[in-house]
Amino acid sequence: LAGVVLYTRDIGDRILRDPSTGLPRRRLFVDRLDEVISERQRRAPFAVLLMSLERHRQVTNGLGPRFAEEMLSEFAERARDVLDDRAMLARLNDGELVALVDGIGTADDASRLAATLRTLCAAPFQLAGQTVHSEVHVGISLSLRGYTRSDAMIRDAGLALAGAAAGQGASIANTHLIQRVSGRLLLESDLRRALETDSLLLHYQP
Repeated sequence: LAGVVLYTRDIGDRILRDPSTGLPRRRLFVDRLDEVISERQRRAPFAVLLMSLERHRQVTNGLGPRFAEEMLSEFAERARDVLDDRAMLARLNDGELVALVDGIGTADDASRLAATLRTLCAAPFQLAGQTVHSEVHVGISLSLRGYTRSDAMIRDAGLALAGAAAGQGASIANTHLIQRVSGRLLLESDLRRALETDSLLLHYQP
């Protein structure tokens, strides 16, 4: 007597939602952002806030991945309390959350929201019997810049995040910042390539 035993498991929800925080993953967030951008002419302004938890990597290396996930999960709960029903919160990368927030029409509105989020994260985390202090950097892109693609809006929020990490902790994407940060990234890339190919030429100038 021969037979076949099949074992199946539905992993669809784990692909679309992060098991640690219960938040949507990138794919669901991008789908929603694409939908909102397509309706931008008929709806109120909105913003994308990209938030990076500063000590997430150090906690991963020092205390272990489980406690790093606990830390991010607690921050997600704090962010939910601030953003309420007007936002979609998602997990983008290891230590990054991203939010799509309706009703953000000005840089001042976005800055106030970012300041509130950063204040919440200033409260210490209790992990493995230790008190861990951290902060969150926030990069923001506003729909008023006329985005037509979700990847461009997320990219600019990422560039603003890079500026925030080097500055005051929160930054809003604008033409000057985008050119400055992207220019620095291109310069770093060119310098690495020059080192790899031995293309640097030294001149003496008295």
